[in-house]
This record gives sequence, structure tokens and C-alpha cells, in this order.
Amino acid sequence: MSKLRRPEGSARTRRDTAAGLSATVFTVALVLVAALPAKLAAAEQLFTETQAARGERAFLTNCAGCHGYSMISIFARYRNAFDYFGVISTSMPWEDAGALPIQDYIDIVAYMMRENGYASGGAELPPDRAVLEQIQP
Repeated sequence: MSKLRRPEGSARTRRDTAAGLSATVFTVALVLVAALPAKLAAAEQLFTETQAARGERAFLTNCAGCHGYSMISIFARYRNAFDYFGVISTSMPWEDAGALPIQDYIDIVAYMMRENGYASGGAELPPDRAVLEQIQP
């Protein structure tokens, strides 16, 4: 007795091929996610919600009068958070550049991070060049 073979392109063959392809795509996705730089994961939780709220108050008090909310999208144009921090801490507010406490400037950076989609975490963003250089808006 001869064995019956399914014709190529049968529903079962297509289903088996689709299942194999899905498993391959899933495996590749897992490998890619595992390969994400650790600094990206860390940067997404480098500030607290309390710090971002302080930054929002500092921004509204010292920046929004001239810049409105346009600075939120401008943050993304900087190479990293240190560059942004450097500009705002040395040249803003324009009438008294660099006059705010360093903590206000770093809190504003935390606010910009929150507004640009970073998740808050359990530790405050420090005014640390090495940390800030790793954060790419």
C-alpha cells in the first residue's frame, strides 16, 4: 500500500510553514531585544516622578514664558542629555544665564525626559556628565 502524501500548498503545509516562520520571527525578536544596549534600559529609569514634577515647575517658572512648550520637542534634537543640560545651565534664563541652582537645571532635564517618553524610576537623575552623556533623546 502506498502512503498518501499531501499535495504541496495544502492547508496543513501552509499552516506548518506559517507556524515555523512565526517561531523564527519570535526568536529573532527575542535576540534583538536582548541585544539592546544596557544604557538604553538604564536611561529609561534615571529620574523619579517627583523630580520630573519639580522640573516641570522650574520649566513653567523660568522657561515657558519665552519658549512655551516648544522646548519639549527641541530636547530631542540634542545629541545627548549632557549637551542639553550644558546649554540650558550656561545660557538660560537669558536675562540671568546660569543663575538657577544646578538642581533646577537637572530637574528640567528629568522633566524633558518624562515628556519625551522616558519612564520614571526609583532614583533621581544626577548632575553627572557620564550618566547624562548616555541618555540620547
